[in-house]
Amino acid sequence: MRQAWALLSAEEQARALRYRVDAVQRRFIVTRAALRRLLASVCGGSPRALGFDYGEQGKPRLRDCPHLHFSLSHTEGLALCGVADRPLGVDVEGVREIAARQVAPFVFTEAEQARLEGAQRGQFFVLWVRKEAYLKALGRGFAASPQRITTTPAPPGWWIADFIPAPGYRAAVALPTNV
Repeated sequence: MRQAWALLSAEEQARALRYRVDAVQRRFIVTRAALRRLLASVCGGSPRALGFDYGEQGKPRLRDCPHLHFSLSHTEGLALCGVADRPLGVDVEGVREIAARQVAPFVFTEAEQARLEGAQRGQFFVLWVRKEAYLKALGRGFAASPQRITTTPAPPGWWIADFIPAPGYRAAVALPTNV
């Protein structure tokens, strides 16, 4: 853990210290250090020396390697990172109990909500990770009225794939096809 901590910037260390739950704090430290290692292996240089800038909605980008795009997602027990030469978004979620009927109207289109009727719990998370990966690729996140955007099927000009990275998890990656 000390090695991972040493790779983080002062801002990342301060952010990590704001997490009150030890497991969440450790997950943040380990995943940010892993991201830094991965990006340094692609861009060259030291993981610790990487500098990040942030878009209006908080999407990070590399200061000294602007042609490289990346996306990171983590949930309890699993992390997912994507790196590409174009905007992309990834999301991973553990399948768990959730009040889907209460959440769905704020996140899914009417057609997506209809798909959830009578579906297994995992279907909620398939729709969720697809939507979040797409919104992350756009750099907007859930501030972008997600209930107005459909990702099943993928919007024109986009490729979105959902998959099972490990038992009990759902994940998705979103990339524009017209870049």
